[in-house]
Amino acid sequence: MAGFWCDGFIPENARDTRDGIEVSGIAWVAEGQKTQHKCMFTASIPQRLLMRRRCEVTFSDLTLDIYRKDLRFAVSPAGKSPDTSLARSRDP
Repeated sequence: MAGFWCDGFIPENARDTRDGIEVSGIAWVAEGQKTQHKCMFTASIPQRLLMRRRCEVTFSDLTLDIYRKDLRFAVSPAGKSPDTSLARSRDP
């Protein structure tokens, strides 16, 4: 997906699912610096993210069909940073 980026989301609908909610609406997807595509988006958000006030998230399962103007992705909690405390160099 090099050269593409999302300039904004306009959520329009939210639907309860067994696992959380599915949000859909309009996403503005830019291709390079001069072209923008008005796409429909669908984002799956798990129940465990709905109960938290704020948390870091990652996007996964991202698909963009620029010809059909369709963007789909899942939102997941971000993984914890690896513990690097043991990786410090020790003086001999």
